[in-house]
Amino acid sequence: MALFLFFAMMIDMFLGVVKGIILHEKISPRIFMFGFVTKLLLLIIPFTVSVLGIALEMNFVWTADLAVRILLANECLSILANILSVKNRKKVENIDLITIFISWIRKTSVTVIEKMLNDKK
Repeated sequence: MALFLFFAMMIDMFLGVVKGIILHEKISPRIFMFGFVTKLLLLIIPFTVSVLGIALEMNFVWTADLAVRILLANECLSILANILSVKNRKKVENIDLITIFISWIRKTSVTVIEKMLNDKK
């Protein structure tokens, strides 16, 4: 699945450049590198979720797997948005599954930690 995620990220970046050219958006090496670094940072999410599970003495393997699947789904949705943008020659907004997922992980973790702290009293 990691290989699919890598290829999806590369296809998305390529289509993002094509979309930028078609829609006359500003494209520069700096903007491209920012996008590339952002995608690399997203790969830290499954690792962070796994380590969080270890810290909370919980099995978060399923959550790390879910993180990879959400990253892949997010890339696929972005690819589709880029294709639609190129086809229709107007910007199509993408859905940000990553922000939704990170918010969920954060809320769930805080709830678990608060419960653990209250049980220790």
